[in-house]
Amino acid sequence: MINAAIVSFVIGLLPQPLIVGANVLYELRKRPEALRAARKAALSDDDETLQGIVFEAMRFAPLAPALQRIAAEDTELFPGAWFNGRVKKGETVMVVFASAMLDGRRVQSPTKFRPDRHPSYEMHFGFGHHMCFAHAINLRMIPSLLKPILLRKNLQSARGGSGLRRRKLIFPTEFEVQQ
Repeated sequence: MINAAIVSFVIGLLPQPLIVGANVLYELRKRPEALRAARKAALSDDDETLQGIVFEAMRFAPLAPALQRIAAEDTELFPGAWFNGRVKKGETVMVVFASAMLDGRRVQSPTKFRPDRHPSYEMHFGFGHHMCFAHAINLRMIPSLLKPILLRKNLQSARGGSGLRRRKLIFPTEFEVQQ
């Protein structure tokens, strides 16, 4: 059991911070005020504020938009609604958390960038027994990996096409910045 957890940790952890880091920088670049706040937090070693900014940016660009799961039991979805349905035990379902984190029925001001938002609106690391093994590490590591980049003076996207976020499927492969 411990060996399986360690292997999952190593396999699952390595690319995630890099992918998320590119997504966060991309989202902050689109929001100059948030980028300035992230830089200010990095400069003043305000890790709590930086963490809030980073994970709010991740809400707009999560690691992946959805996860595939197998239903553990028969479940009725939206009973009484015109769009209700049933999922049978063993059926494959898609948990689309990218849209859930922007759902105005549950998230107040979903399109507004709010670094002080309560973490309960984040679904980056799963929940309950589906919680990411490296959850506690990622809370510190992802902002820490971005901090040296944010400390660069005049941080901006690279000029020309190299400043664009290139992707393969849903994952960023490159995102160049310059100072």
